[in-house]
Amino acid sequence: MRRFIILLLLITITAFFSGSILNTAAGQQTVPVLLVEGEPFATEGTLEIVDGEVFLPLRVLVVAFGAKLRWLTDEQSYLLTMGQTAVQISADSKQINVNGRIVELRFAPRVIKSRTMIPVELVASYLPVQTVWNAQRSSLDLRWLLNELTMFAAGLNAEGRPVVAIETLNELGDYQVNESLSRPDRIVIDLIAIKTAASLESRNDGNPIVRKLQFEALEPNKVRLTVDLLRAAQYKVVRYPGESNHLEIHFDYALRAVRLTDQEGWPQILIDTGGKAAFKTFTLPNPERLVIDLANTVNTLSETNLTVSGTLITAVRSSQFNSTTTRVVIDLTAARKHHAEYSPDNPGVIRISFQRQIDSLQWAKERDTLSIAGEGRLAAQSAVNYTSEGAQLILTIPNAVMSDKAVLPDAAGNKYVRKVSLTNGADGSVAIKLDLALYGGHYLTHNEDGSLALTLLRSNVAGKTIIVDPGHGGKDPGAISPWGLPEKQVNLAVAQKLMWRLQAAGATVVMTRAEDSYSTKYDRADFANTVNGDVFISIHSNFHPTKDDVRGIETFHHPASTEARRLAKIVQTELLAFTGLRDRGVKTDPLLVVTRETVMPSVLIEIGFLSNREEEALLRDDAHRDKVADAMLEALQQYFSSGEFRPSGPSGFSVLSGP
Repeated sequence: MRRFIILLLLITITAFFSGSILNTAAGQQTVPVLLVEGEPFATEGTLEIVDGEVFLPLRVLVVAFGAKLRWLTDEQSYLLTMGQTAVQISADSKQINVNGRIVELRFAPRVIKSRTMIPVELVASYLPVQTVWNAQRSSLDLRWLLNELTMFAAGLNAEGRPVVAIETLNELGDYQVNESLSRPDRIVIDLIAIKTAASLESRNDGNPIVRKLQFEALEPNKVRLTVDLLRAAQYKVVRYPGESNHLEIHFDYALRAVRLTDQEGWPQILIDTGGKAAFKTFTLPNPERLVIDLANTVNTLSETNLTVSGTLITAVRSSQFNSTTTRVVIDLTAARKHHAEYSPDNPGVIRISFQRQIDSLQWAKERDTLSIAGEGRLAAQSAVNYTSEGAQLILTIPNAVMSDKAVLPDAAGNKYVRKVSLTNGADGSVAIKLDLALYGGHYLTHNEDGSLALTLLRSNVAGKTIIVDPGHGGKDPGAISPWGLPEKQVNLAVAQKLMWRLQAAGATVVMTRAEDSYSTKYDRADFANTVNGDVFISIHSNFHPTKDDVRGIETFHHPASTEARRLAKIVQTELLAFTGLRDRGVKTDPLLVVTRETVMPSVLIEIGFLSNREEEALLRDDAHRDKVADAMLEALQQYFSSGEFRPSGPSGFSVLSGP
């Protein structure tokens, strides 16, 4: 853009000087007045006109703009340097060398009246000087095209590293770190051929290393930047490829805070470096200590020495270990494994947590509850695995270790639990596994003393006969998605998952088809009536022939059955809670054969649209099929409930193996 503007100016000046503007009415040429930055300038003589081109003395650029001029004896030429531009000029030669590139002028420089004169063309096209013609004043004004300093700011970059950013309007040219003025706690940088923008203000947006930023305009055309630091720090000056107007000073990371916090009744250390500084941890014995070394990090804290009267941590302190490493030391009452990671919620903070000790596991048979007590307020994640043997409930307690005094509860005579076992995970967690004889659901709470309570729920489907009908099959594929997925395949996969869950819950499950086989709708209804089941669940996948944006779940029942309507409402509610899909409502259809011809409460469930790209992908996904089966199981538990408490929605299922 700059070159384009200069060329336009050159065209304007050339047109003027070659014709009507320089020619008076009498046919005489008028020599324009020379101005510099709008003021008359006659120190080096006047302009000259030769063959219609305006020439100016070469030394005007030296006196007016501080250009450097050197005579090259061997080449018999001048070397003119202005900012980043170096031009080699020879009298009477149209060829000039501009920053190593040979270009040709329309008019050659020449000696006139013992002065070396250069054409305005050279100035306008190749030097950082703007040439402005004023027709009313008949003047040629030369103006220095200075670059501008537009930003001088301290802060943190995307990685959290303390930086100082320097930005200019155009390409940033020469700069130098002024070693004579710099100190360990001060950086001085001089920018050449530049001025400050009128609106420029230095600022510090959270850089913990920088105390003060200053800029100062020097002569000629130089700006000095001073960065005062709170203390000596390692740094480097960085320029990025493709960002020619941008310069950064990168400092080491900064230790900004060390905090001792409480995490569910157990101590946790937070170390704030503002960014992801590399770190390593190690332990020292006698006394027990955990050491965290932060690489390329400066300690900006005046003092960190926390004294704690805790059961695990007694003190925390930090110091500058060497010129590039900050060390944090945590004094412990006993050796304990730890876990250190950057917090996912705050990527500039290292979170250090310690293993909690689990002291006891007690089974309260009258309440079907397992209480797990230990240090602090324990937390756990639960998952249920279904196999051909039944269900296994796994509680995973992160950052935990079993006490040598802890004893596994005896499961003898327990109607729900066959066996309790423990596994220590490689990640420092404890997994408590319950092999279940009967599973009706569970929920986790905390007792008043902070111990964790796992309560097993009664299975309301135990002893019930559930008829599961995977829609279509055999020669009848049902709907086929535009991406080739047949409905019959989805329906059977979900039905088999539901069968495993119902069997683990103590129900008798009857499938209208257990493989890819065909039977009519009337055959299925007759079969269900012969079995005399308690409920009938028909599983289908939806399809819209013309609209691929139609989506969601809907549940159908016969309008004459009040019980079927109650079942349909519960099924729809749980499916929405488990899957998060769109609610298309509970609907009636008197023409649906399987709900009309069966004598027990019956529902037909459309679990999603094969014609919708997103829902088709979900219906392919095994984990989503698990959610659908879990929702149907919970709906049946709710339907057969006698009013006892059951938590709503998913309680943390994870099917690791299945049909």
